[in-house]
Amino acid sequence: MNYVLGKMLVLQGVTDCIFEYDDPLLALKDLKIKKPDLILLDLNMPNFSGWDFLDELHEIGPDHTKVILITGSSRPEDKAQSKKYPMVVDFLKKPLSKENISSIGKRYNS
Repeated sequence: MNYVLGKMLVLQGVTDCIFEYDDPLLALKDLKIKKPDLILLDLNMPNFSGWDFLDELHEIGPDHTKVILITGSSRPEDKAQSKKYPMVVDFLKKPLSKENISSIGKRYNS
């Protein structure tokens, strides 16, 4: 799924540089070196939740990075909790549609 989403973002002109991670701890480690403009973050990950990731991201920066949360959850509490993180700019429900991906391209194209 990461590969397909990455290819669609390239085709939409959002970016020409994609970093994919299956391990959130490795992604956080790399964020100290790489300074992405946009992170697509699944809330449900094994061993480390998206909320844990956001807490760590808040500590290490970078300040300009925007985060789009992706979730299968329909809990209103999740959307409300996402508002506590200033870097979170959007909240998308899985499965992502072509329209969702297109909207990412339109809103966050740098």
